[in-house]
Amino acid sequence: MVLNESALLAMTANITDFDLYRNLNTGILTHAPSEVEKAKHDFQRLVQPDVLKRADFTDVEIDHVVPRHVADFFRGQYPKLNPVQVEIAPYVLQRSENLLIGTETGTGKTLMAEVGIWNLLSNNERAKALYIAPLRAITSEKEQEWQKFHQAGIPVYKITGDEETVDDEKASKARLILATGEKWDSLTRKPHRFPFTRHLDLIVLDEVHIMDDETGGPTIEILLSRIKRTLPKARIIGLSATMRNIEQLAQWINGEY
Repeated sequence: MVLNESALLAMTANITDFDLYRNLNTGILTHAPSEVEKAKHDFQRLVQPDVLKRADFTDVEIDHVVPRHVADFFRGQYPKLNPVQVEIAPYVLQRSENLLIGTETGTGKTLMAEVGIWNLLSNNERAKALYIAPLRAITSEKEQEWQKFHQAGIPVYKITGDEETVDDEKASKARLILATGEKWDSLTRKPHRFPFTRHLDLIVLDEVHIMDDETGGPTIEILLSRIKRTLPKARIIGLSATMRNIEQLAQWINGEY
């Protein structure tokens, strides 16, 4: 929120550099006295002692939360996990049902998806995982970040561009594939042309809250329906910012929330 004496600008998404780059943030400006006063009260609460950081909200050493082979892989970059990640970890590592992780931007839910990917691929040399993002920029970012998987012996392949540019051999050999939802929707409409789309054990769908969006939402909804139908044994992990119908979405993918 942005507040002055007479107006309130309420942002409808978290403000991060990447969100601003993707133009995902919009806001509502109001001069209504009741809304302005309510916002003032909320701001005042932020500096009150009763909402200061509590001792039980401290970060925890990663070795105390995840198995050793997972901790060894991530410890150098992430020596500690925050309370949200600590709470999510057992659902990712100790259970196998579909999962919807719905938290605010910056709470580290993508790391929990990485943990799930590594736990699967390091324990099963034949397993394959797919990461779906709404934009090419995100897949490019993850391709750079996830060179650590390639360095650990797990082939990574990012699918972008036209169908004619897809390297079938690389896609088939890859154990971790990155693609946009639009691209994967296109490929899965032609499973005989792209058979690697039918051999997946884990699908991570980032920013699944865009299903609420009138433009990109229908594509993701259709894609999820197709994945549920054609890959009934594959696990789906959805990553979402807070959204109004998140519980209904979790039920729809037959997942925990």
